[in-house]
Amino acid sequence: MRTTYTRTIDTLPRIMRELSSYCREQRVGGPTEFVMTFAVEEVFTNMVKYNPSGPPEIGLAANIKDGRLVITLEDDQQHEFDPIAAPAPDLQKKIAERRPGGLGIYLVKAMVESVEYQRAGTINTITLSHSVDPDNV
Repeated sequence: MRTTYTRTIDTLPRIMRELSSYCREQRVGGPTEFVMTFAVEEVFTNMVKYNPSGPPEIGLAANIKDGRLVITLEDDQQHEFDPIAAPAPDLQKKIAERRPGGLGIYLVKAMVESVEYQRAGTINTITLSHSVDPDNV
């Protein structure tokens, strides 16, 4: 599966439908599908939110490799967007005392087995990888 999606939050339902359909076709298992669709939703949302004037589309590819579901999201940005470098939120503080932001990416890094970032020129690529579990389809 390889396609591009319009840079709007309104695109998320389509992405979730197509990614879920791909997961079912490839028998990746419900737990992996849940984790990876959550992660894609969070990363895509951040790409839209923090690069609103970027090119009109964000690329997404999904494939199965060596027993893993591998998803890459590519965004052309003038600035670096490295979710791996994002600091963890201070979960000891009360919600009202916390600085907004960061919790979603924190959860992605905690839930997905592998999160990698690469920048080539102006292209930010985030690669998410998680074991396939066909016994839990």
